[in-house]
Amino acid sequence: MGNEVRRSRAKKINSTDKKKLKKGLIYFIIVPFLLTVILYAGVAIAVKPYANIISAGINLFTLDKKPDYDQSKSVYTDSVDNDKQVILSSTIKYPKEGEQYGEVIYSKLELDQPLYFGDTPAILAKGAAQYMGSVFPGMGGTTLIGGHKLPYFGKLYFAEVGDTFEINTNYATYTYQVKEKSIKQFDDPMIDAALKDMETNQVILYTCYPMNSVGATKQRVFVVAEQIHGPKIDLTK
Repeated sequence: MGNEVRRSRAKKINSTDKKKLKKGLIYFIIVPFLLTVILYAGVAIAVKPYANIISAGINLFTLDKKPDYDQSKSVYTDSVDNDKQVILSSTIKYPKEGEQYGEVIYSKLELDQPLYFGDTPAILAKGAAQYMGSVFPGMGGTTLIGGHKLPYFGKLYFAEVGDTFEINTNYATYTYQVKEKSIKQFDDPMIDAALKDMETNQVILYTCYPMNSVGATKQRVFVVAEQIHGPKIDLTK
């Protein structure tokens, strides 16, 4: 009889301990966790209207921050002011993917970036990147060059029709004059049409839009400029 009473009391004690343990878990773990989640959600909602303003401020501040570029892969040493009207293709040392072969210099906008062949994410992280499906300056056709809006290509937002800029390559220097600036979708048919046009000597510079965007966007700022100075490349020789 005494043993049964003791066992009954032990069961009641164990049951009480379990209830206390459950209450402890609720009060000291679950409730604080839920309160933390609610707090962070509230902060996120409160800050969201100002996120773009903060981002834009950071972007504008860093526009003048010049990064260090990897010069290990380069066929470019210095600008070449070539007075020739024609350059033989056989005399040009063309770059391989990932190699620097020139510079994009837009003095009015204080834009100065090394120009690489290829436009992979790794190349874009180094500077201005030429789409490999476009022609080299001087070949006849469209050269398509993109760059991250930070630290420099974001300045393309301030480009104006009539501006001039240069593309220095390892074989010649080319001058271009802006004839159009527009905001379009990244896959706008205008780009494909320009790449197929082998008669017009031009370059298209582009970067992501809008300025205060974070990460990749679907819109781009396109600056179309026609070549006004620089030798033609003779592809037959």
